[in-house]
Amino acid sequence: MSYHRALELSLAAAIIAFICIVGATGVATAADPPANPEQTLNGINGSGTVGDPYVITNITELQAISGDLDANYVLNNDINATPTADWNNGAGFTPVGDCDYNSWTGRCDADNIFTGSFDGNGYTIKNLHLNYSSNRDVGLFGGINQAVIENVKINNISVTSGRVGSSIHTGGVVGYNFAGKIRNISVRGTVRSNNTAGLVVGSNAYGIITNVSTSGRVIGEEAQLLGGIAGDNHGLRSLTQPGFIARAHTNATVINNQTEADSAHFQPAAGGIVGMNHYSAKVMNTSATGVVYGNQTAGGIAGVQISGDIETSYFAGTVTGGTTGGVVGSGDLLGLAELRDYPTDNNAVIRNVY
Repeated sequence: MSYHRALELSLAAAIIAFICIVGATGVATAADPPANPEQTLNGINGSGTVGDPYVITNITELQAISGDLDANYVLNNDINATPTADWNNGAGFTPVGDCDYNSWTGRCDADNIFTGSFDGNGYTIKNLHLNYSSNRDVGLFGGINQAVIENVKINNISVTSGRVGSSIHTGGVVGYNFAGKIRNISVRGTVRSNNTAGLVVGSNAYGIITNVSTSGRVIGEEAQLLGGIAGDNHGLRSLTQPGFIARAHTNATVINNQTEADSAHFQPAAGGIVGMNHYSAKVMNTSATGVVYGNQTAGGIAGVQISGDIETSYFAGTVTGGTTGGVVGSGDLLGLAELRDYPTDNNAVIRNVY
């Protein structure tokens, strides 16, 4: 066999071997994000401390936050989360942490709740996909406890939670915020939920949300409380520690088609800022310019307002549905509805709103 013929055969064998390695897609599989990414922090820069946070640079590293729920994290660049649409058989990104809300104690029972910090450093996470029907809280972070989430833009997020129930919470950023701080955040996208949901958080329980903006849609067919920022904003039953939302703006479409109340909860409601504001919670310096529809109750700022404050806020959109109001759709303060199973000390305040 001639030298040239032997060389040709060697090159042909090498090409065939490369094609076998690469696979039918024509792209080396080693470069593809895994369909079910491992939640490991191995190889990620940083140690997870406040002074030396883990540095997140891609979507698989973002998912790996679930590997250490007490640590501190910082984004180092924008992240394209498009591959998450194919993760976990279509369920997408697995929410970081969970709450497992206990309606009797008003607290989270889950051991896997996020308690660290996440600093987006001004960067953007785009095209994140979550689609869950299980009994868990859904969002980039499913549940947080006294954690800090800040300085991030979330664009074109798609969140779906099909599970029906008032103890399940769905948000673009956080499903259930227990006494955490969420600040300097923008969210654009769609949240579809059959429970309690908002574009930032599903439920803000004793937490502080400041300097946030949203645009997009919050839609529910069998939902309880829906809002352009939060589905539910509330404080402790002792009325000593309120949920707090301030300096927030939304241009969202909020649609709640539910007609019947959960047997253990309140009447279904939709609000431009919050679905319900109660237990001494505060909404201040907010604005909403969008469309709000509640088959049963809808309000431009809050669908239902009881034993809480709304101050220096305005709505410049459209409200339609059952019982409606430009600021508040329903509440004992306004004498518009009698809500079941609620304390009688409803010392609500509404001032400087229009």
